[in-house]
Amino acid sequence: MNKTMIRRGVMAAAAAATVVGFSAGPAAAVTGSQIVSLPSNRGYMYYKDDGDVFTVCDTNADGYGVTGQLKTLNSSGTGIITVLTVDDGGDSGCDSSTYDIIGAKSYSMWVNWHGNSSWYESVVFSES
Repeated sequence: MNKTMIRRGVMAAAAAATVVGFSAGPAAAVTGSQIVSLPSNRGYMYYKDDGDVFTVCDTNADGYGVTGQLKTLNSSGTGIITVLTVDDGGDSGCDSSTYDIIGAKSYSMWVNWHGNSSWYESVVFSES
């Protein structure tokens, strides 16, 4: 088996595991805020329920930025889609954007430091 086929198999397994994670249990209802942080104090993604504001902060001046994504299940519930992406880095302060979190629909925040390929995920949450 060649390396490309192995890589595709690993990626497919990871995607399937993520879908199971979204649908395996109830989402935590958010009242107030939610945060997911990067290791080594590199940054974080923060959700504020009042106004549905998502903020991404690069907290380490190391030459690499930080990206945050908001994800949810697609309409058929069989795959995950990214509904919001916010990048920060190279300037002072954090960057923010809004996205309307809808009722019982499940969401998860993901954050990545551009110095590696690891993504860190928040707990699955909803607004109701």
